[in-house]
Amino acid sequence: MVLGQAKYTQANGMMKRELFQAYRCVEGGGRFTVNIKTVLECLGIFGFASLQSTSVSMSYNLDTGVFRIALEEQGILTTCEIVSYADTEDAMELTALATAFAETDEVFKAILRSEHLREVIAELGEIPGAGQATVSVSPESPPLQFSTQGTFGYCDLELHKNNSTFLHVECEAEQRWQYNLTALLKSMRALQHAKDTFVRVNAEGILCVQHQVRCSLKKKRCPSRPPCE
Repeated sequence: MVLGQAKYTQANGMMKRELFQAYRCVEGGGRFTVNIKTVLECLGIFGFASLQSTSVSMSYNLDTGVFRIALEEQGILTTCEIVSYADTEDAMELTALATAFAETDEVFKAILRSEHLREVIAELGEIPGAGQATVSVSPESPPLQFSTQGTFGYCDLELHKNNSTFLHVECEAEQRWQYNLTALLKSMRALQHAKDTFVRVNAEGILCVQHQVRCSLKKKRCPSRPPCE
């Protein structure tokens, strides 16, 4: 997740090859854009509670521009076809946000246990009337601090430097930035499933959050045809 101070939020998700029974991709790969809300509606067609027992296959046709999702649950098969978008200016600007983050020096980086950050973010989300959140960093303890002002009070939460909270932390100087609270909370949605979280901020105040998410794999027999890597 890359979070700008105002206009854009970008999220990137990666799936390792171990999560697939088989896959095939054209040489050089590619990229396409679809409406994420439509994709989620298709994946939840049997109910999100049944996803553990649902088999999913996905394919994309370069010629027709159609992204196809097939779901099978207890013998019931459903196929969804989603027409992809052409690359838009907004999509290009989102990519530019990630590029802008990489082009500027990082002034803070930390790897911490997600469970501790989860408690802090939950507290921020419970402050009535809060619209902005301040993120403060420091070379001294506490290296990371979150604060917000709501209708009826002020909330200041500190994450102290110890082995049970931080696995690694680097900070050049004491600094602080302000972000839209709603956007910040969205960037932390994966915390409920994450083990560790990597937080970075560059000199321009762009915040990058990466979560290491636990994945439970089910062992199944693979097709007789070997996957193409």
